[in-house]
Amino acid sequence: MSDPTGKVIITCALTGGIHGKEANPNLPEQPDEIVAQGIAAWRAGAAILHVHARNPDGSNTMDPAIYGELHQRLCAETDAIVQLTTGGSPTLPVEQRLNTLDTPPADKPDLRFGLEIHDVSTAFVDSEFRVFKQIVADGGVIRGLAVPGGNKYTRNQIDGIVDLAKQIGFGGLIWVRPGEPPTSSVKALSEGALRAAIGGMGASADDLVLLAGGPADATSMLLGQLRLALGKRENLADPEKYELVWVTDFPLLEWSGEDGRWYSMHHPFTSPRDEDMDKLESDPGSVRAKAYDLVLNGSEIGGGSIRIHSAEMQARIFRRLGISDEEAKTRFGFFLEALEYGTPPHGGIALGLDRMVAILANESSIREVIAFPKTATAVDLMADAPSTVDAKQLRELHLRIQR
Repeated sequence: MSDPTGKVIITCALTGGIHGKEANPNLPEQPDEIVAQGIAAWRAGAAILHVHARNPDGSNTMDPAIYGELHQRLCAETDAIVQLTTGGSPTLPVEQRLNTLDTPPADKPDLRFGLEIHDVSTAFVDSEFRVFKQIVADGGVIRGLAVPGGNKYTRNQIDGIVDLAKQIGFGGLIWVRPGEPPTSSVKALSEGALRAAIGGMGASADDLVLLAGGPADATSMLLGQLRLALGKRENLADPEKYELVWVTDFPLLEWSGEDGRWYSMHHPFTSPRDEDMDKLESDPGSVRAKAYDLVLNGSEIGGGSIRIHSAEMQARIFRRLGISDEEAKTRFGFFLEALEYGTPPHGGIALGLDRMVAILANESSIREVIAFPKTATAVDLMADAPSTVDAKQLRELHLRIQR
């Protein structure tokens, strides 16, 4: 369906199918009506909303102002919904995952309480503690957080936190008691380094400082999980408060030392950030994805990405992943051919409605709010599934059970 200028064809794809003028002649003609229809369907419970725009001749070269205007309308509608449902500011904060600021974020931050993660690597560049010094020299980081009032903890309570960290996946967690002088679980840490770390976090004499070192991404991920666990343990989060945040700037690729190759962080069809495209071959680890998560109270309730719409870029991604042009054609030939017909820029988001309901119901597990919950061994107790399959069915499907 065309906009008033006749420049583009706009279609809304909602959960349940793609709706276009050719398929449904009753769709509205004006972009305002189209956007309103899409948002109305979302409000009615549609889990996925895509908006596409393309030229009448099928190409994807169009006036950027049309995209901008449509994007602004969608954002305005979305902000109105957020304000209506949360009673707070319609402008959601954005948490950049690959951030070089002093408070590196976690994947799923809970903004209802503090316990910020701080980078204090500079305090250990010349440290007598060789483990931390070597981590920093190898390009890793030393990061930590300060537990408010934690200096009053007994040694048994601190050991409990260390055990919790080990369960999460920490190879080691160092604790520091601020004081005169400061003390820590590692005697090799000098007073100067400890004071620098405490000062870098802005910790008070009443706090307990927790430190960990390693690769930047993995260290922040683990500290983020520990932060959530400590917040729950210390009852730091207000159960009546709802804090939403967008998490962006995910890495496009991740390196597997075991396989000696790059893998897609999300999937191989996620588009890289425009400003990072030139680094795809020279510095693939620094390339960021056009991907985003929506987090509520430390739980991911939605996620999505902008997809690749260029055949040339898709081929570059496949080559970066070690997929040859011949293999790509064999596995994804239909998709690569479709890109040649002028696929427009497109993307979407999928929302976890069951997770939202669990949060609103103050339940820690979605099993409490879904109709047919599975056990830890994937058994459906209500439907008594999975059940046995007779030999005839297996033969018809050319399947064989291997015990």
